[in-house]
Amino acid sequence: MMRPPVVAHRGLARIFPENTRASVLGALDAGLAAVEIDIQLSLDGVPLLQHDVDLKRMSGRAGDLRRLTFSKLKGLRMTEPGRFGRRFLGEGLASLAGLASALATRPPFTLFVELKEESLKSFGRAFMLQAVAEALAPIQRRCVLISFDVEVLRLARECTRFPIGPVLRSLAQGRDPSVRSLRPEWIFCDRHLLPKKGGLKALFGPARLCVYEVPELAAARALLARGAAAIETFRCDGLAQELALFT
Repeated sequence: MMRPPVVAHRGLARIFPENTRASVLGALDAGLAAVEIDIQLSLDGVPLLQHDVDLKRMSGRAGDLRRLTFSKLKGLRMTEPGRFGRRFLGEGLASLAGLASALATRPPFTLFVELKEESLKSFGRAFMLQAVAEALAPIQRRCVLISFDVEVLRLARECTRFPIGPVLRSLAQGRDPSVRSLRPEWIFCDRHLLPKKGGLKALFGPARLCVYEVPELAAARALLARGAAAIETFRCDGLAQELALFT
């Protein structure tokens, strides 16, 4: 990861529709070395880059992607019309396997892959984990699996070689023995859950801390100085450039 490390939240979402192939490739092309994406499953179990199960916000079409097969979803345009209108009509719903294939020859990067709870509940942890692991096979060494669902990360630790990162619901959860026992490589934490002062490295043991959502330069610099390992933000390109001026 680049130093200081900035994680592109859902890709370069300031410029492109979030969680699209364009947003991920755009982040890497902009010099970011770490990208976070969200994964939901189609009815036939295909891992797709999508934060919401409802397609309305991204495609303009109402519907739950978990109830549609990938063949029915492939024709959707992920234009994020509320922000971009019809500007990105060429951008389709990205499959995780397709993205992994496109990234296989890229220079080193880190891809944080969030397994969303809606699909975990609908399809089961083992099924979703296997589908995601198979899709990521070409870039497995570059990926970290993250989730609010601690149990799917426990399964990932037992059954795969992926690094893992719980996304915390509370600060206390990060100290919970059930989370510590996973020996996660990463911890993701909302900035508002953290104490206002003091060092951060001791809070979660040896796990590296990624703090989200932090768009401001001053806040990012302060968190990194206190021991955060990475900052996740939608303003990833601008923040990375600003931070680089102070290293």
